[in-house]
Amino acid sequence: VFRSWLKAGGMLAAALLLLLLFAYALPALEHVSAAAAGNWRAWSRILVNIAGVAGFAAIAISDFYSYFLKSAPMTGYRLMVHVAAAPVFMVASVAVALFWAHRSRFTASSGDTRVMLLRKLFFWAAAALLVPTVVSILLAMYPLSGPNQQQYLFLVHRRCALAFAAAASLFGLFALLAW
Repeated sequence: VFRSWLKAGGMLAAALLLLLLFAYALPALEHVSAAAAGNWRAWSRILVNIAGVAGFAAIAISDFYSYFLKSAPMTGYRLMVHVAAAPVFMVASVAVALFWAHRSRFTASSGDTRVMLLRKLFFWAAAALLVPTVVSILLAMYPLSGPNQQQYLFLVHRRCALAFAAAASLFGLFALLAW
């Protein structure tokens, strides 16, 4: 009984978060396109952010669908979508980290608002959680450890990916709110 409530609640929370992100993203895209006219660096940031969001959506949908709705391991086409989108998302995540690192520094003299401080906090949390998420699954792909250790690495990947998804989503939300 509680598992079905958890599934429904998780899906509802994800849908509400996506709705909120879209509500803030649409006016922000108009602002970005006006500011980026003729500037290739601004357009490269936009493309990296779009690739990151698309990769994140593909990975999240393939994983959360298997985890919450099917309650089974990810196999077949869902696994292929997950594995195909992962490199795109990883490269975009590293590029986003490079683009945002300077703006997300904690400095003593900056007069940051609460929203900007939360944006910075969730940026660094997402950047820190990306490392064990990627490293654990890469180590599990190679025959460096036994089956028990591979299961542990899959568990580390799943838990860190869930925390990363939450931190990255909140970073995106606070980045749009701080805009």
